[in-house]
Amino acid sequence: MENSPIKKLHFVDQLRGFAVLGVLLVHVGYWFPQARVSNSPLFNAIIESGARGVQLFFIASAFTIYLSYSIRKQKEENTVYNFFVRRFFRIAPLYYTSILLYGYVFTYVRSGSPVSITNLFTSLAFINSLFPKYINDLVPGGWSISIEMIFYLFVPILHKKVNNLSKALLFLNATLILRFFINKMTIKFLGNYGADTVSNYLFFYLPNQLPLFALGIVLYFIYKGEKTITIFSLLLVSFLFYLNLLIGNQLIPHHIQFGIFFIFFAILLFRIPELKILNLISYIGKVSFSMYLVHFAVLECLKQFAAKYYPIPFSSEISINCLYYILLYLILISFSLIISSITYAIIEKQGIKLGNNFLSKIQLVS
Repeated sequence: MENSPIKKLHFVDQLRGFAVLGVLLVHVGYWFPQARVSNSPLFNAIIESGARGVQLFFIASAFTIYLSYSIRKQKEENTVYNFFVRRFFRIAPLYYTSILLYGYVFTYVRSGSPVSITNLFTSLAFINSLFPKYINDLVPGGWSISIEMIFYLFVPILHKKVNNLSKALLFLNATLILRFFINKMTIKFLGNYGADTVSNYLFFYLPNQLPLFALGIVLYFIYKGEKTITIFSLLLVSFLFYLNLLIGNQLIPHHIQFGIFFIFFAILLFRIPELKILNLISYIGKVSFSMYLVHFAVLECLKQFAAKYYPIPFSSEISINCLYYILLYLILISFSLIISSITYAIIEKQGIKLGNNFLSKIQLVS
């Protein structure tokens, strides 16, 4: 939202801040499984819920894009072209830097073999999420960036067609139904892949995440003050929840149920007064894109350091494991935040500036 014509919305940064903190929380457990508390279901449930931070990112992204696009459409003649240019320069500089870093360190150094041309191309073109083999292979967490970039392709037409709360709810319901049937077809199409590959792909790919973007659009119209919801939409929502129960909770899975909760959480954030602790969360949200990509490298460094100098012992005591986990989490946040503040300033902001300069030079910005 930098350099946008809309006033900065602190609650959106807060959503992003909570989202990236959740992602960091769950990834500590992936990099340091010995710090997990196997005999504490509650602690594990809290950790695992952090993975839903990516879904919160999707909601915040759709909300921001809809809001920004609506305002720019009133002021610019070439809204669609400008939108895609800005999105590219907002995402590509840091993401391409990450491809260089992780392609070399995580792929070449570890395996001793270069990154395949296909893998590199799909990542550079932001289409890696279309391929089960490459969806999350080159850049850790790169699947979500590909999902976002593909969603952006549909924003102009969605903004034109989905232009009120009732239509947003209908679109949400449509994405749930679409997801259900596409999953069935995709399972048959991916029959030659292993069960784990298919399972991971079915979770990561766009049809499974599209309802979260739809929820972000719903949030936009709620924020704009629309309070009238047609009886038809209410009945349709009720019917879908009933149908979801009949077919064994396959229509509205766990991550989308979290998304519905996030809508209420977002409404709470933009209605409560500013709190000092939320100012820190807002700053974390401001640099959250950098933190999301940077923290994987920080985790790897922490893992190597711990293995060499301070191995984390196994423990049967919940309190000790919790202490180790929280300590690692705080260290990860601290280092990731420091590095992200730098990459935000020298890569992200410069990329945004470059995009705006490009548009200015070709005289497409009014």
